[in-house]
Amino acid sequence: MPALKRFKDPPKRTHNATERKDIPSKNQRTSRPSLIERVKIVLGGRYNIGLMYILSGLFILFIMFAFYMYQRSRLYTKLNVASASSQYDNSSMIRFWGSYRPQLYFGMRHKGQKSLITGLMWFANDNPNGQIQLRHECNMADKLPKYGWYSHDGLSFGRQRITDYGFEIKTDFVTRSIGNYGGDWSVRVSSTVLPGSPKNREITLLFYVGQEEDTGDLFPEFDDEYNFAGVAGHSHQLKNFKIVFRDLKRENLAIRRYLATNTPYLHSMKDFVFANMRPIRSENNIRYYGLFDGRSEDDPSRLRSNNLVLYQVTGKIPIEFEIIYESQSADNFRAYTMSDSALTHLIKTRQEEFNERFEKRFKLRSMGFNDEYVQFGKAALSNILGGIGYYHGKSKVASEFFADGTDYFEANLFTGTPSRSFFPRGFLWDEGFHQLLISKWDLELSMEIIAYWLDLINAEGWIPREQILGDEARSRVPLEFIRQNNLIANPPTLMLALHSIHTELETKDKKLSKNHRLYFQSLFPRLHAWFNWFNSTQKGSTPGTFRWQGRNGEAINELNPKTLASGLDDYPRASHPSVAEAHVDLRCWMTAFVGYMHHLAITVDKRKEAIYYARQFLLLSDPLELDRLHWSPRTESYCDYGNHTKFVKLKTVPNSQSQSEHTTRIVSSKKGPSLRFVHHFGYISLFPFLMHLLPASSANLKKILHDLNKPELLWTDFGLRSLAKNDAFYFRWNTQSDPPYWRGPIWININFLAVRALHYYRSVKGPYKELANQLYVQLRNNVVNTVFKEYQRTGYFWENYHPETGRGQGAHPFNGWTSLVLLMMAENY
Repeated sequence: MPALKRFKDPPKRTHNATERKDIPSKNQRTSRPSLIERVKIVLGGRYNIGLMYILSGLFILFIMFAFYMYQRSRLYTKLNVASASSQYDNSSMIRFWGSYRPQLYFGMRHKGQKSLITGLMWFANDNPNGQIQLRHECNMADKLPKYGWYSHDGLSFGRQRITDYGFEIKTDFVTRSIGNYGGDWSVRVSSTVLPGSPKNREITLLFYVGQEEDTGDLFPEFDDEYNFAGVAGHSHQLKNFKIVFRDLKRENLAIRRYLATNTPYLHSMKDFVFANMRPIRSENNIRYYGLFDGRSEDDPSRLRSNNLVLYQVTGKIPIEFEIIYESQSADNFRAYTMSDSALTHLIKTRQEEFNERFEKRFKLRSMGFNDEYVQFGKAALSNILGGIGYYHGKSKVASEFFADGTDYFEANLFTGTPSRSFFPRGFLWDEGFHQLLISKWDLELSMEIIAYWLDLINAEGWIPREQILGDEARSRVPLEFIRQNNLIANPPTLMLALHSIHTELETKDKKLSKNHRLYFQSLFPRLHAWFNWFNSTQKGSTPGTFRWQGRNGEAINELNPKTLASGLDDYPRASHPSVAEAHVDLRCWMTAFVGYMHHLAITVDKRKEAIYYARQFLLLSDPLELDRLHWSPRTESYCDYGNHTKFVKLKTVPNSQSQSEHTTRIVSSKKGPSLRFVHHFGYISLFPFLMHLLPASSANLKKILHDLNKPELLWTDFGLRSLAKNDAFYFRWNTQSDPPYWRGPIWININFLAVRALHYYRSVKGPYKELANQLYVQLRNNVVNTVFKEYQRTGYFWENYHPETGRGQGAHPFNGWTSLVLLMMAENY
């Protein structure tokens, strides 16, 4: 083996003037230098304490900035837990199609972000002023004599009557869940002349099919004579499908036209139709209005595939046609097409099933109600089910980090709506009341809707109180109401519905099924986050108190600054909003909320959380503590507490730069406001009673029951008014343009809670059982008869009712919580 070459030793290094002598050689280093030593090395051995402070400061600023960005992002970030509604994505195909466009007189859509949508339009051809009065969106300005669902099962069937001036339109639909993509559906639209109207009335009916966001293709199809026959289509969610239009009374038609086009304006179809109609002549040389393609020849949309097809028929009433949608995926499973006599038979069968199920659920006939009351009860149920809609989009939200607002996270919402004409979107505190009724009809439907709502919770634990999702919804809301602030709450009424559902399941099955247990487990972290948000953002300055955020202390033009968060908008509170305020209704909501959360935590085996909620409930449910904070010895009633004076009034003053006038609030007492109980007897004074928080032997309960029956306070022959008749704010306007809302009118949701509470106190052992029973019988009869008589007189359920006449007023139809009248009839609470 050759000898290894030996390298010469390297010459020793000598330090020159520019080299550091204090840096150890590689062999001399025994351990890695610390951060401080490295900094010393970099700084040339001179420990620069100033720079160290700078670096530390920069590090702290970085942490603060990161925390700021984190806090900022929580507004538009989903709560980081598993979706509660995702379990329904594939399992609820039976509810895939429905009348989920309640803002229209009639429209179909399916669940999903980019749906195939349909809608009905019409106008009378003999309008005296020659103008087209096109009906499409439910609108109180149309002043229709009557419209609404008289049968609707919330699942696969619905029947509606729409009464226009001199004629009536009926819409019937059925769905059939077969195949892989939601199955089939059929619609029948028919029109008849009403008695007393000329028999030669002519109308134009239009039915359209549109594909949202250009996510599919629509192709018009023709019969052997080249007449329009329907649509063939394809979309990502539906795959291949066809839609057939069948005219059943073709001899009455003067015109049949269609328009296939591409437009970005599916959310404003009424304007689009107006822009694409022109006068035309029929074969008999009669002038009509007909569809035409209003695009110019060089319009770029002509190069895109069709996302909209409209079908028009014009002629003498009666006119009748069917629209039959069939999914290609069901071709091998379809026994028959739902049209003609088959559709008639199917509608009849579903109607019989609905009638039978309705009586089984609510037992109105067995309780002695006649046919008129039974039909009224069916209308109450059908209209709340027909008001269910499906929406997709982003809310506009604001916080301390986004004063001008930003987008919330993208979301889907399956929800009831308070009013198809005036509030055709989701409202948080309304929805809990809706589900009290819907859950009694279809438990699974209600559970699904609640899951969608709780999926709207953000990382803070907040849910925007009003859901304005999508361009179509935003087009109907004033700009000042679109943006939601993350400090503004709404009563947590969803827990009322959940408590009812939970109790029913446990009563029925003794023990929750595996699927139901998984459902409540999926809800728990969301409800827990929601409760903690309430408990942190709405807490008062005094322990045990709560305060609705959002009252505007600078609203000098309002007689009493509104409390929109409470749901009782203009109900009088402390005259001067302050951090010292304590709201009795919110404390009661929180007590009920924590009580249900304790029950739920035990159900889903969250022992630590169950102990937490048990302690919270013991504190909040203490009647002595409630009395200390909110019982006024002077008036012997439950009250808010805050900075208040009763000596306020509105004064009209001229504008400085114009001849117009405005109102401003003035305090007519030199003493001014002070911290005290706020004495306005009304709905909020009842909340400890409404939430069943008072012991059955409580002297305060006795006082409330006696006050309840006094005509000078809340009692009327039509229901409980919202504010005492002898109150200074009774029916007082809040501003020049803001009429009284919760200052006297009768509201059915609170009357329902009162009837329910009376039913509770008449059922438990206590000294006031008989008094509660007497009031229960009287109040239940008064409320039921008020809503029934107005429905018979006007054809509508109303937002609220006048306490002096019982007449319906406000938005109509209002089939949100007013439909709770059915539960009062059935005595099912």
